[in-house]
Amino acid sequence: LIQEFIISVRGDLLNKFESAKLGDEAERLAAWNQGQVLKLFMDKFDKQIKAGKNAQLTLMDKVNNNIRKII
Repeated sequence: LIQEFIISVRGDLLNKFESAKLGDEAERLAAWNQGQVLKLFMDKFDKQIKAGKNAQLTLMDKVNNNIRKII
């Protein structure tokens, strides 16, 4: 669901940028700026997901090591 949303938003921004008239610098700049905000969001979102996966793997390693010590 999130992936579909992001693809849709990216497509909308690209369409907005491409459909802006050459002389309408403000509209093109606004579309570009919005794209940059989306990119920053995606970078931070991806970083948080990876950090969560790393934390989960670290926790699982600790659990597995403790189980090995008991056995």
